[in-house]
Amino acid sequence: MLTRLSGLAALVFLAACGGDPGAPVPDPSTESSPSEPGRGAPTPSRTVALAVNVEGTGRIVSDPAGIDCPGQCTARFAPGASVTLTSSTAEGWRFDGWGRACAGGGSCAVVVDADVAVSGSFSLLDPRWDPGVGEADCASAWGNAGEKLSSCDTTKDTYVVVHKRMRNVALCKKGTLLKNLRAGLGSQPVGDKSKEGDGRTPEGVFYVPRLLPSSRYYKAFLISYPSLDAAARGERNGLITSSVRAQIESAHAACVAPPQNTALGGDIELHGSGSTADWTLGPIALDNAGIDLLWGAIGVGDTVVVVP
Repeated sequence: MLTRLSGLAALVFLAACGGDPGAPVPDPSTESSPSEPGRGAPTPSRTVALAVNVEGTGRIVSDPAGIDCPGQCTARFAPGASVTLTSSTAEGWRFDGWGRACAGGGSCAVVVDADVAVSGSFSLLDPRWDPGVGEADCASAWGNAGEKLSSCDTTKDTYVVVHKRMRNVALCKKGTLLKNLRAGLGSQPVGDKSKEGDGRTPEGVFYVPRLLPSSRYYKAFLISYPSLDAAARGERNGLITSSVRAQIESAHAACVAPPQNTALGGDIELHGSGSTADWTLGPIALDNAGIDLLWGAIGVGDTVVVVP
């Protein structure tokens, strides 16, 4: 039961409790309850949304923090906040510019007075080349503890995966991507090589039998084509004799270079002299800087996997 004190009794009570005798005594009948709406409750602050859309492959982040897109592409800020968006490109991509609430290149500064949307556009540096496959290619070619690499690869650590359709060469180590490089292929890049002069780049799991430091095309790694599969197919199709097939099989068993002057074609290399077009007779061409990188990473016996 609530008892109201008055007059001298209230002063005596306040003094005894350490209160200020001169302060007004609150009237419980006029106090507002925290549960009563509109009486003593704080007013919630209003926020507005900034939404970002990434077109292509790249990243956009905000300052102040909140946007890190792809991933976190919408954030809320106080009305009137100034937010700066910056872009960063993925390997093999470029930033083309902003759209919607921003324009141009560089960074984007936007004042979020109300809900606002911004887009950032990225495109491939070379429409033929998409390095986004490199990480998965490295893992797939490695398998479990390197069991998918060439049997001639006695030290299963670094290797190369060539993804023809994406024109990407991935330098890998134990299933992990180290670096992506752009590639040029044969003049007829689609399909597996079957014979001399078809302009196609062969597909399969190969080893490096020989290094060519003074190649006609800067530096080169010879790869072990014709493969066992190519030899079997060539004999079935009447391109080579059983004797030539046996020579190819013997070379693979010894992990040396198979015959290079058969009707199946030969001299398939991973070499330099430029990656901007499909210009070779079947080899894989890199820029010279890319060959220099591989030169310090792989050697005789290492694996080169070529996928469609």
